[in-house]
Amino acid sequence: MKKKLCTVFMCILLIACSLLMTACSSNGGGSKDNSEDGYDKRDTKLLSGSFLQSTACRNWTSERWEQEFAAMKELGMEFMIIQSVYDCAYDLGEAEEQDWASYTRRYPKSLYPSTIEGYEESIRSNQNNGDALELALKAAKKNDMSIYLGVLSDDRWWDFGWGMPKLPEGKTDHATESYFATWCDDNGKLAGQMITEIWERYGEEYGDQIAGWYYYNEIWNVDVACAGTDNKVYATCIGNNMNHMLDAINKACPKKPIMLSPYFNKTLSTAEQYGNFWKDIFEVANFRAGDIFAPQDCVGARDLTIKDMEEWIGALKAACDTEKGMRFWVNNENFTPDFLPAETTRFIEQIEASEKFAETHITFSWNHYYNPLLNAEAESYNNELKDYLKLRNQIE
Repeated sequence: MKKKLCTVFMCILLIACSLLMTACSSNGGGSKDNSEDGYDKRDTKLLSGSFLQSTACRNWTSERWEQEFAAMKELGMEFMIIQSVYDCAYDLGEAEEQDWASYTRRYPKSLYPSTIEGYEESIRSNQNNGDALELALKAAKKNDMSIYLGVLSDDRWWDFGWGMPKLPEGKTDHATESYFATWCDDNGKLAGQMITEIWERYGEEYGDQIAGWYYYNEIWNVDVACAGTDNKVYATCIGNNMNHMLDAINKACPKKPIMLSPYFNKTLSTAEQYGNFWKDIFEVANFRAGDIFAPQDCVGARDLTIKDMEEWIGALKAACDTEKGMRFWVNNENFTPDFLPAETTRFIEQIEASEKFAETHITFSWNHYYNPLLNAEAESYNNELKDYLKLRNQIE
């Protein structure tokens, strides 16, 4: 473990400097009146929530879930984002690349017992008769917290997104007949079914604990889409995919928002091109006032400079502003490219650099890197972050 005294000293210096500046810009955290955009005015936390992956929590006991929420609440967070509740992995085998329907599904894993045809069998929790999601919602309720639920993880998503989508033999329309177009249609419909099923199963008792839904497919600056050479095929396919989920939400629980958290690779396009790609998606997807656009800052995974981050986050904020009523948050990454915890000084710098754009901040992932329940090093990072949030008057 690194020498923490040096880190703490640097953290204090950074905090002292930040407190000499305006804590929140007109576009930043704190109180924001969004009544004209269709959602209520409220004071938002500087750090509102964090992502948790299902692989880490599938077999947690009730007590362990309660501990997790209690630790998050102590830091001032209001919600957890469970990245996915049903995970599907596929083998390509002898199938043609991108011919998603011919892939072989293997060992699906889930946090709840689905009854959707073809998805009843999965590896589930060894707790609560296989229903880990109920334990999570119950613990959230006990701690006055809530959860954004990511629904379906399908790793075939990563077989697409480079160049024009492939067409099956005899097909000509990339926007409706390509492998990517038909995958987006199937994936969106299945995700919509799961939203409906989850709400019917848990909504009556835990409707207040389901804060909204998380769109799992991680969109990036696809080369041909950002270059403007795909005739908006990717925007059309992705927008239609989202609309299946939005239709299900509108029917089951229309007041619940959907959250997106895309990322970017600065070698694939300019920031302006990526913003234009998102404008094209916004034209297709039927987002509602109060839905949430929360891009990853990519400082962790991509090792970006703060200057690069600000340029890209600024471009994405400008694109978001073209979608009336869409809320803009920032997902700040608190890890290194080696997937180790980032020093809190760096993480705080990311928050402060993106604060002028964001209504509030979320992170990937306090739960995995700064969680005091994990080990002494993570507890040390958590305590440094807690000291900073206290000085920012975020927590007592």
